Amino acid sequence: MTVDPSSSPPSFLPSPSLPLPPHCSPRLIFKTLFLPILDAFLGDFWRVI
Repeated sequence: MTVDPSSSPPSFLPSPSLPLPPHCSPRLIFKTLFLPILDAFLGDFWRVI
């Protein structure tokens, strides 16, 4: 599947700069995208859990 570089990717796709293969599992996507976001929002409280 080729992607036109002039077109922006849909919002649900990860950024091309992220090291995610196109066949990666949703769990890996969750870990890569959402855990850093949760960590940024919750900070030290997230690490205590």
